[in-house]
Amino acid sequence: MWLREFVWDVYPDSNELIYDNYNALAFGWSPTDRVGHIFCSIAAGRSSNNVHFGFYWGSQIADPRKILLGQGKQYRYILVKSPDEFPKAYIKKAVEGGLR
Repeated sequence: MWLREFVWDVYPDSNELIYDNYNALAFGWSPTDRVGHIFCSIAAGRSSNNVHFGFYWGSQIADPRKILLGQGKQYRYILVKSPDEFPKAYIKKAVEGGLR
C-alpha cells in the first residue's frame, strides 16, 4: 500500500486503474480511464509473490543507473523487496519523466 501512496503523492490527479495482468493483480495510473494510457504500475504476482513497480513505456525512459529490468520492447520494472530498498528519489524522477 505504501507504493500506492508514493504514486499518489507524485500524481494526485491521475486515475488509478485496477486490473488483472495475466499472472498478477495490477494497479496502474493513467491521465485517462484507459489501460493503454497507464504510465506506471504496481503488479503483485499471484504465484511468484514478486512485486514489480513498472513503466509501461519504460524502454523509452533513460535509466542512467541501469536499475530498470526487462528486455522487451516496452515494459521496464524494478523488483520491490522493501520500502527501505526502494529508490524513491530515482523512481520519482522516472515517474515525473525526469530521468535523462
